[in-house]
Amino acid sequence: FGLAACAPLPTYVNERNGSAEALAARRILLAPPELRVFEVSAGGVPEPVKAWSDQALPGVIRSLKQELARSPGTQFIEPDGLDAADRATLDLHLAMFRRVADQIAAVRDSHDPIWKERAGELEFVLGSGMQPLAERTGADAVLFVDGIDFISSTGRRIVFVLSTILAGGIPVLPLGTAYMQAGLVDLRSGEVLWFGRDYRHARGDLREAETAGALTAGVFRHYPGLTAVPVVPAGQ
Repeated sequence: FGLAACAPLPTYVNERNGSAEALAARRILLAPPELRVFEVSAGGVPEPVKAWSDQALPGVIRSLKQELARSPGTQFIEPDGLDAADRATLDLHLAMFRRVADQIAAVRDSHDPIWKERAGELEFVLGSGMQPLAERTGADAVLFVDGIDFISSTGRRIVFVLSTILAGGIPVLPLGTAYMQAGLVDLRSGEVLWFGRDYRHARGDLREAETAGALTAGVFRHYPGLTAVPVVPAGQ
């Protein structure tokens, strides 16, 4: 299947510390991405498939590194040396990031004139609980990534085809959505420096290099300071 792209969702750049100059030469701790892949039954019930989530992880990590490598001077710090306590700290702050990300998107996408007027004045903070990680790893910031993919089962695809035929060629049954959001957070202050999210309807599969690359590129479309060098598809 090909990819059905949608308009990118709201992004956010911290006006004080999120410019291309401020993000240059950042040492970024790549937190283990949280990927959840589900199989959707013919009746529309999603069931998590851990093996599929594990299968999607390497391609997403490759795509993330390819995107951020286009930001001059960026260095990656792998999470391999983190102990259980450090990983628990990252998990806690990833959960906080999800909640804050929803608020960022709500404000940035709001049609309320008050929010439109004040959107540029707001800053989003997770707190200073990750400061010890900065001291131990030497990183300046941490990249949180949260992805979810709903993949239709064979039975659901059959129902989709039959229902589309009966409806005169008009799709009446959603096949699924691949969705990803990411945020760069200052480890010492907890400030969200940048946030982006994007999604692909129906025909994307996060386990495939094409979807992982396209979805990640969509998330980072407005990341400050990226060069125009084409991204090599994940897995190549």
